[in-house]
Amino acid sequence: MGNEDREKEEKISFVETITAVKKEMEKLNNILSKDVSEKTLENISSLKAILDGFGRNNSEYSNNNHVKNALYFDISDLIIFFRHNRLPTGIQRVQIGIINNIFDTLSGVNVILCRIDPLLEDWVEVSTERFRRVALLSLAAGDSDDEEWRAEVDALHTLAPGKSALSFPRDAVLISIGASWGIENYFIYIREAKEKHNICYIPFVHDVVPAIAPAYCHPDDVKKFIGWLLSVLQHADYYISVSDSAKKDLITAARILGVYIPSEHIAVVTPATEIGSQKADSGKTTNLAHWNLSRQNYVLCIGTLEARKNQIGAFEVWKKLIMMHGKEQVPTLVCISGTQGYKGDQAIDCLNSNPDLQSRAIILRGINDTDLKNLYENCLFTVFPSFYEGWGLPVTESLRYGKPVITADNSSLPQAGMGLSVLYKTGSQKALLQAVEKMIFDQKFRAAKEEEIKKNFVLRTWSQVVQDLQNKVLGMTQGATRLAWVPPLAPQGYYALTKSDETALRAGATSAEVYRHGTGWGALEAFGSRIMEDGTGLSMRLSPRTRRIAIHLIGPPHEHDKQDVCCYIETNLGGVLRDILVPVGKQRWVFIDLPPAEKERTFMCQVWSSSASSGVYQAGKKQSADIGVSGFFIFNEGDNREKIDFLEAVSLGGLEDYKQRTLPVTSVMVERPAS
Repeated sequence: MGNEDREKEEKISFVETITAVKKEMEKLNNILSKDVSEKTLENISSLKAILDGFGRNNSEYSNNNHVKNALYFDISDLIIFFRHNRLPTGIQRVQIGIINNIFDTLSGVNVILCRIDPLLEDWVEVSTERFRRVALLSLAAGDSDDEEWRAEVDALHTLAPGKSALSFPRDAVLISIGASWGIENYFIYIREAKEKHNICYIPFVHDVVPAIAPAYCHPDDVKKFIGWLLSVLQHADYYISVSDSAKKDLITAARILGVYIPSEHIAVVTPATEIGSQKADSGKTTNLAHWNLSRQNYVLCIGTLEARKNQIGAFEVWKKLIMMHGKEQVPTLVCISGTQGYKGDQAIDCLNSNPDLQSRAIILRGINDTDLKNLYENCLFTVFPSFYEGWGLPVTESLRYGKPVITADNSSLPQAGMGLSVLYKTGSQKALLQAVEKMIFDQKFRAAKEEEIKKNFVLRTWSQVVQDLQNKVLGMTQGATRLAWVPPLAPQGYYALTKSDETALRAGATSAEVYRHGTGWGALEAFGSRIMEDGTGLSMRLSPRTRRIAIHLIGPPHEHDKQDVCCYIETNLGGVLRDILVPVGKQRWVFIDLPPAEKERTFMCQVWSSSASSGVYQAGKKQSADIGVSGFFIFNEGDNREKIDFLEAVSLGGLEDYKQRTLPVTSVMVERPAS
């Protein structure tokens, strides 16, 4: 080994040592944060800053070289959630459980939290210490307008002075552990990271409910989710699912859409069976009498207040129990809900419409982890009548506290019940009534279930979940040949750059969003996507038979201060189209002829705009949302039938119907070595 190579190896080892020391400092800070003075905490922070400095000074070795076992956790959606909410629900609870334990559990792995910064238009690192403080505050519940809470959340969104965009080490693994389907332009940033750093993208799939069971979701959420699913199938290298059922649903949904996912590319990592973390305890437990409850005189039903969770089914059973046995003999049904979802008002109406039911059923909101544990420990049993789930945290949590649980027999619920729950046939109110009645009035049966749980329940901690996650991620990714990202093939046809309008899974549905290139795009809207700054464009692979591309431009919206726009289009195959006038409120087609080719090629174009009144191209300036791209059409030499159909649709005003035509599904990954 030469001196230069030895020196580089020593410096890389030094950076790894610094990283390990920083992790230990974070552990120390978390242990002491409640028991030491502010001055001590300042000293710890100062030392960590010095270590950060060493890391930055040696970043050429840590960022520009291959780093083994580098795991990056994208928490963008969770940070957005905290902007508008405080108390976490199911998916957020899973995220927090993993993150709160990941740095104390994993060893030999470089772990970084990150998010998308919409202002910087890039990925940035998230402070571990600051995030954990926010997470603990969220689990302790409280007022979302509390000054301490708002200050911590605002600080979490603020990029630290001197910090710049995150540079992923090459071949790093990026794991999205939440629900990214609500993040604007999310996959543009995934593509950027793939192109620049050859990252491996692994999304958590907590469930596929909006696609598999759309009747239980708001139609807008169904459209948004299917749009996300189409894109995730184009970008993901591997997947993580929270249950065998969710894994099966993902494979089924992908198959309907024409995409094959090998079973071994989806790892199942089930959630923990414990609630939150002892670190999250507020130390104050609300007395049961505050809710007019007492030990074992109530039954818990936990979940978002929505049609899918089927609180109405539980209410109907309680109404019948009251009729059959009298109010005095029926325990109180306590429904705990963090938020209200789709058609949740129907459950509230059902409760409010019956005075007898109101005397034996209540809805509690904003319950923190400490009170939730207390409510579990003192309940008679729990009931979870959901119509469909990705996992079912309340089922395993109930078992964790030794409480029998009655659940429907669908989706993941039998797996969550670990063979210890009482199952009834989904949709059968009679079966649910019988199960609940037996659990209430047959004390020997209930005691036997409690004993069975005591003997056979197996605790799964969040630390075990984290270790399981690491093993399975590294098992899928290590030694695998990483495929370089290339733009997807665009066969002949029309590609709409609009938000998803799919209300159900259908064969051949696909997303053209993947052809957008650069971070200067606006959100996908019904009419298309606005260009927010110069230098934004399209990127795709083309058949050698493709000889023309038509780009569908949309002018500025009708507003009193809007002007006609001049558009400029430059392609990598030569030439610039100048002075393309797009009037306010109008559309225009721009045709780009391509030179002959003997083999498949990559086509890229960039689109700029400037004010038509000045006629000057304003390079480098961020533009307002003036001009947009609605879509584009690929013309192949000799394929006349498709061309005729398209031209008729445009000329006769039937383009919207034409957009629903099925395009062939194309793979976005090719088997070629990463450069």
